[in-house]
Amino acid sequence: MGGWVCDEALVIAVYCVLKYSGDIDNALIAAVNHNGDCNSTGAITGNIIGAQGGFSGIPAKYTEKLELRDLIIEVADDLWHDCRISEYGSERDPVWEQKYIEMTYGKRP
Repeated sequence: MGGWVCDEALVIAVYCVLKYSGDIDNALIAAVNHNGDCNSTGAITGNIIGAQGGFSGIPAKYTEKLELRDLIIEVADDLWHDCRISEYGSERDPVWEQKYIEMTYGKRP
């Protein structure tokens, strides 16, 4: 199992998260140090860890110099609090559409 396909990558990531529960460093190290698709398994592991503990649960050494940090936080907050658009329903959010679909939010004419 190398993580080259979706189910393998997910299994490796979940294994790392569970094996090193509460130890983000070792979970990430294990996820990227195997003989397979390490970048994918590392990314999935990081996503699971972030979903578990939220931004405040991630050590500052991983977040303080994060490129586009403010933008990432803004998009995550918008997704968590505001996104009600679904391809399966009819609900629409004009502000969300302006910001993320039309990309005109906050632009001056």
